[in-house]
Amino acid sequence: MKIAVVAPSPVPFVFGGAERFWLDLVRALNEQTPHEAELLKIPFPERDFWEVVAGYLRFFELDLSAFDCVISTKYPAWMAAHPRHIVYLQHKLRGLYDAYPRHLPTAWPKARPLEALARLVAEPHPTPSHAAEAFDLLAQLKTQAEPSWFAFPGPVARGVVHFFDRVALRPQAIWRYAAISQTVARRADYFPPEVEVRIAHHPSGLKVEELPFPDRPVVFTASRLDGPKRVGLIVRAFSQLKHPEARLRIAGVGPQEAELRRLAAQDPRIEFLGRLADAELAKAYGQAQAVVFVPEQEDWGLVALEAAMAGRPVITCRDAGGVLELIEDGVSGLVVEPDQAALAAAMAELLAHPERARALGEAARQRAAEVSWAGVLETLGLAAAPAACFSRRPAKARPIVVLAPFSLRPPRFGGANRIFHLYRAWSRQVPVHILSLGARSVQVRLAPNLLIDEVATTAEFARHAGAWSTRLQVSAHDVALLDGMDWLPEYRAWVHERVAAASLVVVSHPYCLPALPRAGLPPLLYDAHNVEYDLKAQLWSQAEAPARERALALVREAEAEALERAAAVLTVCQEEAERFASLYGVAKPWIAAPNGVDLPQRPFLPQAAKLKLRRRLGVDSPLVAFVGSWHGPNLAALDTVLAVAKALPGLTFALAGSLCAHPKLERAPRNVAALGKLSDAELAVLLGAAEVGLNPVTQGAGTNLKVLDYAACGAVILSTPFGVRGLPFRHAQEAWLSAPDELANALKALLADASLRERLARAARQQAENFNWEKIGERAVQQLVSVGVWREDRPGP
Repeated sequence: MKIAVVAPSPVPFVFGGAERFWLDLVRALNEQTPHEAELLKIPFPERDFWEVVAGYLRFFELDLSAFDCVISTKYPAWMAAHPRHIVYLQHKLRGLYDAYPRHLPTAWPKARPLEALARLVAEPHPTPSHAAEAFDLLAQLKTQAEPSWFAFPGPVARGVVHFFDRVALRPQAIWRYAAISQTVARRADYFPPEVEVRIAHHPSGLKVEELPFPDRPVVFTASRLDGPKRVGLIVRAFSQLKHPEARLRIAGVGPQEAELRRLAAQDPRIEFLGRLADAELAKAYGQAQAVVFVPEQEDWGLVALEAAMAGRPVITCRDAGGVLELIEDGVSGLVVEPDQAALAAAMAELLAHPERARALGEAARQRAAEVSWAGVLETLGLAAAPAACFSRRPAKARPIVVLAPFSLRPPRFGGANRIFHLYRAWSRQVPVHILSLGARSVQVRLAPNLLIDEVATTAEFARHAGAWSTRLQVSAHDVALLDGMDWLPEYRAWVHERVAAASLVVVSHPYCLPALPRAGLPPLLYDAHNVEYDLKAQLWSQAEAPARERALALVREAEAEALERAAAVLTVCQEEAERFASLYGVAKPWIAAPNGVDLPQRPFLPQAAKLKLRRRLGVDSPLVAFVGSWHGPNLAALDTVLAVAKALPGLTFALAGSLCAHPKLERAPRNVAALGKLSDAELAVLLGAAEVGLNPVTQGAGTNLKVLDYAACGAVILSTPFGVRGLPFRHAQEAWLSAPDELANALKALLADASLRERLARAARQQAENFNWEKIGERAVQQLVSVGVWREDRPGP
């Protein structure tokens, strides 16, 4: 099989890691497989936006039909079309992706000449015909438009390059996807949603001799001398060493060379070696007691690999990206914070203890031996005979698609928290694609296997939802979906397209059910946060009868349909499952998935630590917290909270959540602080400082996430018995339970007994450990498999 490895040739030309990689890949294909490979390079200057566009066009027009297979690894080479195209991705144009300057906007200039291009770039499923149209538009704009619009980097350049990359890398165009590291695979917007990306760490072609471990205290580094490699950090750190015999040797050239030489001018121990030939470079590795390599978010890191091949320990930083997939702290090197003091201490440590450096280096050598071209070729599917390489298209894992009726950016209330955390946990095992509704359309990849597509609601739907809210006297965005899906054609189209390729469809709440097709679906799972009919009956109790009855009829019909169509139902507690069975007469597999807590974001603080934190925050009196969204049960409980605060003026009551905007708080006692919506980090601080977490709810459905947050952070749970339904918090053992009219007295008693508070808080935290979202997600997936609703090896479409 004839294979073309297609790549850009930099202008002006330099020979670096990418160039070495392409030569080594071609050599491996020719020497280790029955195929014939050739390296095809096209000059690609990228000094401004128009040079980049011209480069993308050159590869777009390239005819590679004489080859049986094409491999591309870097922009813009993947624009070359071929029916057997393998992408083995090194990196995208990072200055327009993960390294796009934070101070620059992403929104395009509002200018009429850009409107047609903006519409084209926003196309959700672009094709080569869209790309051809974009090239024509850009040719016209080059001579007619304002030059400042095409700043590089800038928002238009960013949008156009992302668009061309989406055309080139769409699943219909690529046979197999691979990346040189997990770091590359995890970067946002690098790969299309839901494709399988295989990881293939590639070796170095450098021939490294096994030299004896040196006696001289030499530290070595090699890299291009520019900003992202942070060689200046190495120089400054080494200058702190009080070791007159130590030497730092730096190999490489680059734009920062003069600046680095000036930085090192006062330290005669630092030597610049310039560009080294391969034999000289291999020798330099062997002459060092340690190699220091501290790039920021490196794609892979051949310097670290070559050092390990030479049996030398590597000192690197915690933000070094792909380097950390090879170097493990205390095993094959040292991994420190990216600051001078930490780096200097690590160098001093290995120079002072050469035996330890030798042991770490030997472990690094063994790890490096696991990286081979044979493994790369196997991962790319090219190790076999030609006839077998493309006998079938590689299977890709089919995602679980979740329909959510509201935005998850960020998850600031109970339902959104549940969806976000539960399915993030599921994504550890299977790709998950969440389709949600929000104020604007946006796609966010939160993890390699977790994608959120948020579709903007329309003005027509907003008016429809507003009318429902007026009739019901509360926000009614959710019930409006049940009879207003016709005003959301884009969301319905997204749902139809995505569920067709899913292994499982999850309807979270019943409100998005009208977006689903009636037939041809994979198995359906209903994630029942609550018994919605019961919850809405309480919430709409003050609405006028005709509107209330019509809305409840819609909810009951949708909830019944969700239960009928579902292969299984996720419930938060056994009581909810029993209520569903009695209300609708259904018999389904009930999958237990209680509400949980993100324990890593909720550190436990004992009572003594709470006192110190409270004082640092400037709060002199005991602190009581209440967390709640603008939701009927929380708003009803707010009256009780305000009454308790009025009865106990010597305490401080801190309220968090959207209920803080309620008019009731305009007349709140002076010891009540309404903090509004808090970030996760801010909420953790509040609950870390609070002695008591209050939960006086007496109505609602499901379980209360706030109770788990209180338990995780060590705030003693003071609740009504109803407030802990479905959760294992017992009176006087993990919580203190009281009737609403007795809460003030119960609170006084708790605050008077520090030992009781400490005992309750620790017992509650121990129970909360069982409600970590990761554990809940893992158990739920196991149950789905056990009842036959979903299986990991479900065949692809």
